[in-house]
Amino acid sequence: MTMRRAGIMAGAVGVILTAELLGAQEQLYEKQPSLQQTMLATRVKLQQWQAAQEDARRAIKAGTWHRVKSGDKEKLDPLAVTQRGIAAKQGGPRWTKCASDPSGNPALANKPTEDYVFTTFTATKPVTLTLELSRHERFGGFAYRPPPSGAGVKPTDALVWVNGKQVALHNRLAGYERVPVAKRRGWHEAVLVDVTLNAGENRLLVALGKGSQKSWFNTVRIASQPTPTLWAMIEHDFPRERHRLLEQVDFSWFEPASGWFAQGAEPKLEKQFLDETTAALGADGAAIRAQRDKCSLDLCVTAAELRASLRDVDALIAATKELHGAFPGRYPGERLLARAGDLRQQLLAKADAPSKQLLREIQNLQREALVAENPLLAGKKLLFVKRHSYDSDHYYDEYNQGIKRFGGALSLLSLADGTVTDIAPQLGDGIFDRYDLSFDAKRILFNYKPPKPQGFRVFEIGVDGRGLRQVTQPPAD
Repeated sequence: MTMRRAGIMAGAVGVILTAELLGAQEQLYEKQPSLQQTMLATRVKLQQWQAAQEDARRAIKAGTWHRVKSGDKEKLDPLAVTQRGIAAKQGGPRWTKCASDPSGNPALANKPTEDYVFTTFTATKPVTLTLELSRHERFGGFAYRPPPSGAGVKPTDALVWVNGKQVALHNRLAGYERVPVAKRRGWHEAVLVDVTLNAGENRLLVALGKGSQKSWFNTVRIASQPTPTLWAMIEHDFPRERHRLLEQVDFSWFEPASGWFAQGAEPKLEKQFLDETTAALGADGAAIRAQRDKCSLDLCVTAAELRASLRDVDALIAATKELHGAFPGRYPGERLLARAGDLRQQLLAKADAPSKQLLREIQNLQREALVAENPLLAGKKLLFVKRHSYDSDHYYDEYNQGIKRFGGALSLLSLADGTVTDIAPQLGDGIFDRYDLSFDAKRILFNYKPPKPQGFRVFEIGVDGRGLRQVTQPPAD
């Protein structure tokens, strides 16, 4: 996003957070008009934040972590704990030591039974430390982040206290809770929140539950790596299919510790990408090769777009030749091939900066050659299903946990004019799954689940929307 200002740290004593005590916590992600501007602006913020965090960690010494499970008869006052510490007293909660990992983070179970963790930080100077609170799970070394289920925090949520004050929770990663699960790469319900520490001893208390939900967080970290989530945000705002650089760069760009975000002033990854791209383009890469000494992210974007556009045109030429040979006299192959060749020459002539108009002309020719003039598709209708993407905790659990959002349709697309007609609008509040068209193209069988706790059933309907009936029924028991 553009730079958003949010409240930061300390609140007034009690659970009321006053505006005067809220500072500013900048987001780590900053959306700009273009992909490359967004990447560069976000990298500046990330590197500044990482440098500040390294400085803060050098200035503090973490004490032993303790944990506690408060019973129904034991009332724990978070503000009092961070004012006076956790010295045992008659009738109070019983604190026990909690092991730490090599980085000084508390070692918690996957589903902690504790309600709170506590530690002290001794600081040599006033610093701002960013804590990560998350539900983080690993299976066989592969980290994943299931879809959000309301984990977004509000500034007033009572989760963190320090030195007798409640911390205002302004998440540095807020605003992208709906980024698709496949792109989250190791984050699960992550919250990055700043905590202000004074010189001397500071008492910190963190709640592991959120509201009435126990074990909401299972990870508390004083050292975090948000790079995977920043890439997810970038890919959300700049999809790979429309921003070809993200489609073409290899895995090394996305590595948290050594990738593009960790790269210094020397554009090593950009140079490597340009070398590989110009080699693949051969003679078609002359315009890019001529600017090789001006290596930049802008040039990488230009090279990626050129390579992808040439690939599209070459595929179009190959498909047009095939259709021309298959349907002589019925398909205007010669005219379409001449137009495609002309667009390819224009693309090479303007390789350093192809215009949006030229790219639109290529897309228009694709539609004309492959759809409008294609004897196999011209004037036809396509049957398809609309639904929200399944977003499950595990890839083998789509039908149970993957169904988070209802709504969709079984639809017909007219290739002649682009209009879409919903065949069973009366079922639009549920979920359509797989379907099958009868041999005479008059009836459709499809799976459907209504927005209530029951499984998918098989239905049948005519292509004209008439004759809807349920084929399978739930078992008697």
